Amino acid sequence: MPASHLEEEPAAPRPVMGALLAAASVLAAVVGVWLAATGLKPEPGAPDIRGTYLADGRPIADFQLVDHNGEPFTADGLDDRWTVLTFGYTRSEETTPNILGLLHSARELLTRADLAQRLQIALVTVDPGHDGPQRLARYLAGYPAAFHGLTGDPERIRELAASVGVRYSERPGEPGRYAIQPRKALLVVNPDGDLTALLMPPLHPEIIAHDLHTLMQYHRGSLVDYLLQRR
Repeated sequence: MPASHLEEEPAAPRPVMGALLAAASVLAAVVGVWLAATGLKPEPGAPDIRGTYLADGRPIADFQLVDHNGEPFTADGLDDRWTVLTFGYTRSEETTPNILGLLHSARELLTRADLAQRLQIALVTVDPGHDGPQRLARYLAGYPAAFHGLTGDPERIRELAASVGVRYSERPGEPGRYAIQPRKALLVVNPDGDLTALLMPPLHPEIIAHDLHTLMQYHRGSLVDYLLQRR
C-alpha cells in the first residue's frame, strides 16, 4: 500500500445515540438532495447495498480527458469494466488521499474474490490548472495500474461532474482549496457506462468492497436474465 497518501483517518469516538441519529438524518438529506438534482430514483429492495442503488441509472456525459500517463481517456474507457469515479485534487491535505486509501484497501479485498481485475478507479481533478498529467503521475506513484488520474479542459471536467450530480468551487479566500459536494462521494459506473450507484460516508474498505461485490453480482445476474429472455 502506498505510504504517502494512504494515512488512515483517526478512529472516531464512539458516538452517542443522538449524534448517530443526527448523522444518519444528515446523510439521508444529502442523498435525497443529490437524487433530486440528478433526477434518478433508487430501486427499492435491489440490490442489498449500504449505498444508494439507482434504478434506471443513466449514461454519464461524453468526455475527452487525459490520464496521468498523458494518454487520452474518454467515455469509451469506462466500457466493459466497473469504475469508481471520485472528484478531488492533489493539493487536498486530507479528503482526497484518504479516499484513495480507502479505495486501495477495498480493491485489495476484492482481489481475494478475484474481482479486482474488473474494477478501475478514476480520480478526476477539479484543479486541472495545477494538476497536469505529470503531477497526477507523481501523486499516484505506487498505486496499482487500475488507478487513473484524469485532467483536461476545465469546462469538460465541469460538464462531467454535473452529469453525475457533483458540484465544486474554489473556497473564498483559500486559493488552491476546493469545496466538493457531495463530500467524499464515490460514483459507481457499470460496464455499460451507466451511473449505477452512489456510495457516501461513512466509508470503510469492507463496506465499499461489499457494495461493489454486490453490484457486480447483481449486474451479472440481470445480464444473464436478459440473455435468457431473448432466447
